[in-house]
Amino acid sequence: MKTDHVVNVRITHKTARVPLMEAVVFKDKVQALAELHAMENITECLILQTCNRIELYLVSEEGEKTLETAKQYLANRASIHYKEAFEAIETAIDHDAYKHLLKITTGLESMIIGEEQILNQVWDAYLEAEKAKRVGSILKHLFNRAMTVGRRIRDVTGINKGAVSVGSAAVELAATLLNNLEDKKILVMGAGEIGTLVAKALARRCLSPIFIANRTYSRAVTLAEGLSGKAVKFDKFPEILVDADVVICATSAPHILLSKDIVSCSMSQRANRNDLIIIDISNPRGVEKTVEAVKIKNKINSQNIYI
Repeated sequence: MKTDHVVNVRITHKTARVPLMEAVVFKDKVQALAELHAMENITECLILQTCNRIELYLVSEEGEKTLETAKQYLANRASIHYKEAFEAIETAIDHDAYKHLLKITTGLESMIIGEEQILNQVWDAYLEAEKAKRVGSILKHLFNRAMTVGRRIRDVTGINKGAVSVGSAAVELAATLLNNLEDKKILVMGAGEIGTLVAKALARRCLSPIFIANRTYSRAVTLAEGLSGKAVKFDKFPEILVDADVVICATSAPHILLSKDIVSCSMSQRANRNDLIIIDISNPRGVEKTVEAVKIKNKINSQNIYI
C-alpha cells in the first residue's frame, strides 16, 4: 500500500536575492496551481507566495521523485538564472515539511520575528488553493493545524509583542532617515494589505495628511477617508513627487510603476529643497532600480535616495 507524502519546495529571502525572487514569482497562481496539479502523481497542491518567499506544498505518492520534479519546475521559472535559482531552492518532505510550515505560521521564518501578517498570508494561500479545488484532506488538515499552532504560540509566548510588519518597518526607516515625519509630505502607492499597514502606521506618526494612490481609485478613497488622508488618482501621482519628501511603494503590480523617466520628469519640476526618499516594499519590485541614479538638477548636495 502506497503512502502519501507532503513535499515542500521553496526559494526565500534567506537564499535568494531580490532579482532572483522576481524572476521566479508567479503572476497567475491559479494557472500555476493547474500546472502543478497536472504533474504526475500530484494529488494536492498549494502555493504560498509573499514578499520574502515562494513555496510549493504538494501531496504525492512519489515523494523524492515529486521533490525533484517540483524543484526543476521552480528553477525553470528563473530562465537564464536557472543555475542560481536551482542552488537557492530548499526542500523538505513529510515531518520536515510540516515543521517548516509551523516555523512560518509562528513567525520564526519571518524577516521580523513574530510578525502577524504571515498568518493572513498563509491562510489566504490555503483559501486560494481551496477555491481552485487543488487541496484535499491532507493539506486541509496540515494548514488548519499550522494556523492553530501559529495563533497558540503567539498567545502563550508573546513572540509577537513588539513585532512589526514590513510596512511598519518601512515607516520606522523613513522616520529615522528624516528624524521625524510630522511635517513631511508622504505618498503611499498601493491600498492593498501592505499599503494599508503602511498608511495606518504613518497616520499614527504624521500631522500632515497622507497621500494615497491606487489603481482602483475607490480603494484609495476608502483608505484615505478612514485616515484623514487624501486619495490620488493613479495617473496623477507624478504630480505629488514634485513636492514629496517620502514615497513608499507597497503594491503587488506585476510591472514597474515608478520608473526613472517618471522620477526624472518630476524632479525637473521639483520645488521641495529636501531629498526625496523612495522606499520600495512591493512584490514584485515596483520601483525601477535605476531611479537611484536620478539627481535633482541645480541643487547642491541634493539627491534621491532609493532603498
